[in-house]
Amino acid sequence: MYTEEFETDDISVKKLLIKIVIALVMVIIGFILKKVLITNEYINKEGINTNPYQNATYKDNMEHINNVMLGYFDEDKLKEIKDKPYKVTIKELIDEGILVSIVDNNDKVCNSKKSYVEISPFEDRENEYILKTYLKCSKDDNYVLKHLGHYNYCGDFLCEKESVAISQKITSPTEIVKFREEDNVNKNLKVYPLEDTPYVPQEDPTNQFEYAKTTGAKMDNWSLWSGWTKTSCDTKKENCDDRDPSCRRKIVLHEREEKIKNYSNKYEAPRKELKQTTTSEIKGCNNYNYIVVDDVIYATNAVYTMLNSISSSTKTTQGNWEYKGEKSFDSPQSDTVLKIYKFVKIDFSACKETCEEKPLKYVYDVYEFTGTLENASENADFLCKGSVSKTVALYKMTDVVDTNSRKEPVYGKVCYYNMKTRSIKSKGKTKKKFSNFDDQKLLAKDYYYTGKVQKPKENENDKEKKETK
Repeated sequence: MYTEEFETDDISVKKLLIKIVIALVMVIIGFILKKVLITNEYINKEGINTNPYQNATYKDNMEHINNVMLGYFDEDKLKEIKDKPYKVTIKELIDEGILVSIVDNNDKVCNSKKSYVEISPFEDRENEYILKTYLKCSKDDNYVLKHLGHYNYCGDFLCEKESVAISQKITSPTEIVKFREEDNVNKNLKVYPLEDTPYVPQEDPTNQFEYAKTTGAKMDNWSLWSGWTKTSCDTKKENCDDRDPSCRRKIVLHEREEKIKNYSNKYEAPRKELKQTTTSEIKGCNNYNYIVVDDVIYATNAVYTMLNSISSSTKTTQGNWEYKGEKSFDSPQSDTVLKIYKFVKIDFSACKETCEEKPLKYVYDVYEFTGTLENASENADFLCKGSVSKTVALYKMTDVVDTNSRKEPVYGKVCYYNMKTRSIKSKGKTKKKFSNFDDQKLLAKDYYYTGKVQKPKENENDKEKKETK
């Protein structure tokens, strides 16, 4: 009885250990799968994980800062950068009112003094920059790099370069990691791929060309063309002679202008707008009200300051400011002391894909002042020799830019490649020689170009001439 119980307990222990091992393996596999499925990794050529986003809140904070910075670094500010980086801390941006305090996923405020944004010129390319955003929070301490530039598809002056993502771990050297789109065969591109047959390289009288002759080689037929596949416009074509056993692949290229994307094109309408700045004291008549516009004093028999209650949504008469309705003009309209314009929109109805060389219409709500307005700075009678002290509103004609955006297409050069391949069953025997371009004696003996070139060797006489010089 004792022996049977001991054996039973021993078997139970073994089963328990097996179950524990299986459970541990399942936990490890689950952890690995979670990392693979959840983490959007960026791997550079050294095999380093360059994903800086360990949680969604940190990613959202980074993207928010980057989006704000696109509007912050306008054309005027970028002129200050030139050849050196421009750095600003998150605290400075918060103090300017550009950002609010950044809070992490633990409800803790990130370190705004140590966190910063830095923009610097990208190599020697005009209007291209690298934006570095460093954010130090309670558990996350990392930075992201963005390749920015001034391109025709940007909504702000700067935007991220198309099809280029730059991301880097703080412990790794800075490196641009490029991502290309998945291969996309364009079946609607009706261009037959032709390669030069027989292959002839470009003539160059300064070099010697390698010729080859092959016997006994066994080669399979060429495959069908792969179809036009989108590729980088830096891709090189490949061509070779069919008789060459090393000729196993041919690539032909085709490029054309295509619609790349739609973008929000911003149209601007610069003008002068009348705005109150502050108030001041002047001496004048008891029976007049006064305003000051750009240091000129005006006397009026009505209430002028109802102007301040007019906005883009008012659309009704305000006191002595009579609403004249919504009107359309061929050019941006600037305010005057008697008439103001509240911007409504830019009318793009005459435009098609773009508005280049098309007449635009500028729509405003128009208000006119119905009271009298006399220039007291030029006629002192309207000041009554300063008999009464009055508080008056000071106005200024300020420069403003009204904007409207519309979706417009971006066209650019798009490149495609088409490829065919073959396999070689037997290379046979090959003789090789270097000679001048278009050596008819070799070509007549069934020699072909391999594509290799070399500088001609100097003879002894040439060497002696150089040494003598």
